[in-house]
Amino acid sequence: MLRLITALMAAIANDRTATAAALISLGADVNARAADGMTALILAAGNGQVAVTELLLRSGADPNAKDATGGTSLMIASERGYIDAVRVLLVGKADVHASDARGNKALMHAAFFGRPETASVLIDAGAAINARNNEGWTPLMSAAFKGHGEVVRLLIGRGADIEIKNNSGLTAAVIAGRRGDEATFGILKKAGAKETFDFTQKEALVVGKLIFVEDGKEVNSYSIFDRPTPELFHAETGKTINRIQLAGLLKEAVNENGSFCWKIPRGSYMFNRINRFGAPREDHFVYPQAAFLVPYGADAYYLGTLKIRIAVKRNFIGEKSVGKVLSVEVVDESGGSRQLLTSGMPDFSGTTETNLMVHSTSLPTTVRTGASDYEKLFQILNAFTIPLMMIK
Repeated sequence: MLRLITALMAAIANDRTATAAALISLGADVNARAADGMTALILAAGNGQVAVTELLLRSGADPNAKDATGGTSLMIASERGYIDAVRVLLVGKADVHASDARGNKALMHAAFFGRPETASVLIDAGAAINARNNEGWTPLMSAAFKGHGEVVRLLIGRGADIEIKNNSGLTAAVIAGRRGDEATFGILKKAGAKETFDFTQKEALVVGKLIFVEDGKEVNSYSIFDRPTPELFHAETGKTINRIQLAGLLKEAVNENGSFCWKIPRGSYMFNRINRFGAPREDHFVYPQAAFLVPYGADAYYLGTLKIRIAVKRNFIGEKSVGKVLSVEVVDESGGSRQLLTSGMPDFSGTTETNLMVHSTSLPTTVRTGASDYEKLFQILNAFTIPLMMIK
């Protein structure tokens, strides 16, 4: 039966090496698991506790045991940069080729978290430098995505293939370029990347449409005084772009049929809120929590049609006010729609940094995150908007 934590784990968590040794000598099960699948070795290695890690391995701890996410002690020590623990685990027969549930190996973890020394040790131990995860990402792509220039240089120097494409058809250079990371892109370009990006254009056009649905019916009947007034949260700057900034002088943020065309800084955004009726009352706002990216690479992007389904509340005299958003859908050009529910999202459990390992090609242009932490926007940044190269 799984326990929340064992006495041995408690000793390790509190850095009680002598107590841990005593428990082992008394017959403590070194391979017992906590409720999340964690073992004493995963805990010790993940804390960089080298002496305890060595003790556990000598006492028969499984160096390749996995937690509930498929993570091993080697992966966790690698992502945290505990290089001495990594070396001990490798001597103890930890599998450098093991993958977690998302297909990420220890080298991917080290690359993503910017651990060049650890990455070098893993490569020396036989880690496949061009290994792909479930979405076709390589360690080089993950390092480029995060802007870890030192890791990018290391991987290229050790033979990483800069021309490999992930399942979305993106190379490491394209990933860095779309993120607006000139420095990392420059490293890849110097190494022979063929892609080009214009980093001088800091803004781009974003076009799309907003539709509200109540009780299965569209409720859009916008007049000049009754149009949606969105606010966007720009993750890179931490600033909110209000409707006046979106609209510009003598223009509307959203026109009569719900369509919009905004010129905004490149980067990642969340719809902070949308005022349905153009009224200041708080209960007229909806919070769709739909996120999107405006990358480099094109002058304009098609965001699609956001169909926002809302639940309406009524007070005791029958007046309506806007309740919670039930779901958000994005409708593509062909008229099809994809419903965006949290059940279709990656798991938000664990740390934000771990969640950033998700590069899902199945995510559409926009997605309902259901998360209050705006940093979690970056989980969906591989779901790029559709470029409109012809719009100037």
